[in-house]
Amino acid sequence: MPKPRSLLLRRLSSLLVTGGLVATSAACGSDPLIVTGRVDVAVSPDTTVVVDFPTATTLVRSPRAINTSVAGECTVERDFFSVIVSRDEASTGLRNVHISSDEASVDIGGVVYSGLEGVGCLIATRVSDPGYGTITFDVDCALDDGEGNTVSAVGALSFEGCH
Repeated sequence: MPKPRSLLLRRLSSLLVTGGLVATSAACGSDPLIVTGRVDVAVSPDTTVVVDFPTATTLVRSPRAINTSVAGECTVERDFFSVIVSRDEASTGLRNVHISSDEASVDIGGVVYSGLEGVGCLIATRVSDPGYGTITFDVDCALDDGEGNTVSAVGALSFEGCH
């Protein structure tokens, strides 16, 4: 018959291991998506709309903002990244900013302006770490709506908690 103390220790250590696995599992996948930075989108010489996160801001993890003020998605791989910051589709002004390694687009009041990296559009990755889910990049792009109207998007954003 095992000693009561050793049986208690085995059960306790088993409980700690199980609790640790549950806590670790709960933490993975629930990492917050955090953004800092600013992108100015010049619509005309006297009108600029802005995505501005002067302090670390946690976004609802979704490509569309539904019943929330702002949402986002972020993917970082070894040679590629893609981020989306969006507001509710019913909002006026800047609804969506999507920037990836090879293109950028903005939705302003339902009109989408886009541009490809290298074609009047510079998207420069400063820091990228897929293992930690982080990306920091600069963007300086002339974006076109397909009908000859253009806007410019200039700024830098940093994301943590990307998949």
